[in-house]
Amino acid sequence: VDLVGRPMLKTGADPSGLQLEFPGRMADGSERTVTAVRQLRELGVRLAIDGAGGEADRLPDVGQLPVQGIKIDRAVVALLARSAERRALVRAMVERAHAAG
Repeated sequence: VDLVGRPMLKTGADPSGLQLEFPGRMADGSERTVTAVRQLRELGVRLAIDGAGGEADRLPDVGQLPVQGIKIDRAVVALLARSAERRALVRAMVERAHAAG
């Protein structure tokens, strides 16, 4: 949070112009992650989970994380046409994201 916040405060940069992406494996809902994400959001930074679904079919815990986007892993997307299981995974991620707002 300090690595992002200090330069923004020092330069007066608009935090809404910055989107940080972090790996889906970090979207674990741990107290440390939730706290850092909330602090970055309070600064006005946009956040997205990158590579969701690529970590052993793990769904990111979007309910606890105030993120603006979820980028689904390219390998998951590439298999959508051939795999009902991958379609179900993506459908679950999208539904979970919508439910979390």
